[in-house]
Amino acid sequence: MASNIKSKSTAFVTILVTILIVIVLNLISLNVFARWDVTEKGKYSISETSREIIASLDDRLTIKVFFTEDLPAPHNSDRRYLLDLLDDFKAYSNGMMNYEVLDPEKREVARQAASYQIQPVRFDIRGTTKAETILGYKALVLLYAGRQEVMPFIMNMDNFEYEFIKLVKRLQNPAKPKIGFTVGHGEPRIDSGLTVAASFISENFEPVPLATSELARIPDDIEALMVVAPTREFSEYEVYLLDQYLMRGGKIGFFMNGIKIDRQTNTLSEITTGLESLMNHLGVQINRDFVIDKSCYRYTNMRRVEGGVVPETIEVPFFINIIRFNKDHILTEFQKSLTMIGASSLDTTMAVQDGVKREVLFTTTEKSGSISGNVAARLSMISESDYDKSKLPLSVVLSGHFESYFANRVIPDFNPVDTNVRVDIPEKQDKSIDTRVLVVGNGNFFDDDAANDRQGRFNQNFVFLNNAVDWMAQDEDMISIRSKGNLYNPFEKLVSEKGQTTIKLINIVAMPFLVIVAGLIRWRVKRAAKRRAAA
Repeated sequence: MASNIKSKSTAFVTILVTILIVIVLNLISLNVFARWDVTEKGKYSISETSREIIASLDDRLTIKVFFTEDLPAPHNSDRRYLLDLLDDFKAYSNGMMNYEVLDPEKREVARQAASYQIQPVRFDIRGTTKAETILGYKALVLLYAGRQEVMPFIMNMDNFEYEFIKLVKRLQNPAKPKIGFTVGHGEPRIDSGLTVAASFISENFEPVPLATSELARIPDDIEALMVVAPTREFSEYEVYLLDQYLMRGGKIGFFMNGIKIDRQTNTLSEITTGLESLMNHLGVQINRDFVIDKSCYRYTNMRRVEGGVVPETIEVPFFINIIRFNKDHILTEFQKSLTMIGASSLDTTMAVQDGVKREVLFTTTEKSGSISGNVAARLSMISESDYDKSKLPLSVVLSGHFESYFANRVIPDFNPVDTNVRVDIPEKQDKSIDTRVLVVGNGNFFDDDAANDRQGRFNQNFVFLNNAVDWMAQDEDMISIRSKGNLYNPFEKLVSEKGQTTIKLINIVAMPFLVIVAGLIRWRVKRAAKRRAAA
């Protein structure tokens, strides 16, 4: 009897202590926030950069969530994930962020959504016997310091953190930095040839065309300068313009071809831009060649033979798939691939100036080569012996304090279009402040032809373009956030076919078996304990 009373008392005390521990843990959790994410690069946790941006809010940020419940798959799981992320942001906001979830089924809420230009979206529901369509909402409104930003439809939760933080930064700093694009040397323009790229860039920056032949100085409000696929020469004074822009701390991206492809005549010719000496001075040069690689585009062709046709795989060796990236540089840390047609290799054998760091961003594979000279003829008869090179550099970055190419040279003459206007030439600077240069041996990988490819083979190129502009404009905090949505490691790529089968069998058979075994062991232990108590 006494033993029974003692056992009940022990159980009561254990339950009471457990309840008290749960209460204490809940009280602690109100003030202490933590989570453990073991995915690659913490894909399902907000990044350190996002935390810092949210913590920097100096006014109240209010989020209105318009989200219909019970949406069909795959949208049905997004609501919980979205609210979890907003809870995380709120926890790091130092009390400056709050959100409210509104029910769009209510008429007054639907009217409120319409006032923010948010309209319901059609969702397809496919059942076993019929298919139907419903209207629903997946939208956010951000209100901050008398300004507002709207996310009218949350397309992809994998990229939600980037899209959300981008809007928060825009609310904090409404003015967009300017990104200049040189024109007048055969370059594609942001209104013709680079329209899609310009639309991507314009989300965070203002793309601006710059006719450098008409300028005495590149404006100081140009955050970074893009030189994209020129086919004609820059004048000596224009070279001086770029040099002095760099000396003042400007950032330059050279996206250059060594060989020009004329799509109308299907001819190839070497390109001279007048920038060769400047780039050599900086520590890199664009080779006048075409890179070929075994990692390239392939397609199946049906070849006629006697009695029918047989499929054969055709390689396009100058249509290369780039897969070797510098994972130690923020620009390419998350990059999975790039696709380029007619890329040129870079010569990195020249010395780099003191105080300047040169880093290779990506290269060809171990089985590659370069075609020069009579390129058109050589490309038509490529053999295995042509793949005699390995890891050819295709892009480099240079950063640090540069010496001017014109340090010991006379300032070139400036010949303005309007000779009646007196122009004061700025004083020459011989040493730069800390700045950076990006060089890529291809200028067409993000043009409109690439953007409009129906097979989507160039999609990853625009991820790199956005990251490149952020890096040059020193907005690196957005690179790591955007790139989290670029982490794609499908099961079949990480595990062999045999390994997949083994893991599936473990999940289907082994796990239930282990649960049964654990249950049997627990039953035997309890049974043995009862026997000992009875004895």
